[in-house]
Amino acid sequence: KANNALVLRHRAFAHAVYALPFGRDQRFLSKAHAVVQGALGGWNTGWNVNLQSGQFFTPSFSGFDPSNTGSFGGRPDRIGNGNLPAGQRAIERWFDASAFKIPGCSDAHPVCSDPANVGRFGNSGLNILEGPGIANVDFSLMKYFNLHEKTRLQFRLIMVNAFNHPNFAVPRSNIRSLGTVGTISSMARVLNGLPATREIDIGLRLEF
Repeated sequence: KANNALVLRHRAFAHAVYALPFGRDQRFLSKAHAVVQGALGGWNTGWNVNLQSGQFFTPSFSGFDPSNTGSFGGRPDRIGNGNLPAGQRAIERWFDASAFKIPGCSDAHPVCSDPANVGRFGNSGLNILEGPGIANVDFSLMKYFNLHEKTRLQFRLIMVNAFNHPNFAVPRSNIRSLGTVGTISSMARVLNGLPATREIDIGLRLEF
């Protein structure tokens, strides 16, 4: 029994559409000059909000075969929790690497250079560590301008990751890489397989 790295434990998604209350028959500026109503009235906004907990991942080691099976590397032994409290997590140290050791190494020297041939695999479970969560907000703004009886112009602005919130990938998990284990160096790929930094798309469409 283990956590599934592809199944998120918590996820919330919300969508909202809101017409801005300006211009004709609206709460504000309903009696303003026609030019003002034309410029500020008729705008519609849309919001997508995605909040989700982090992806599970597995600690590892490399370079040794303590199980004597010809497999150099695998899961380490677990000698502590490994998951840090939320307030202690940072991209420089996301989990406690000292909670794991290479099988055959002592607790005092968990990443030794000459582990004993203990003839077994590490006892760490699969996907026992949790990576960073994701928080993403997309925003859109749209309005139609009537140009003629059957002709109108659509203006639209779409902002993906509107607040440019950084969403990080899981950290490096190889405990033998002492200088980089537990660090995060890449962004989560949440937008069509690409890191979702803020993107702004502005477009016009003539309908007739």
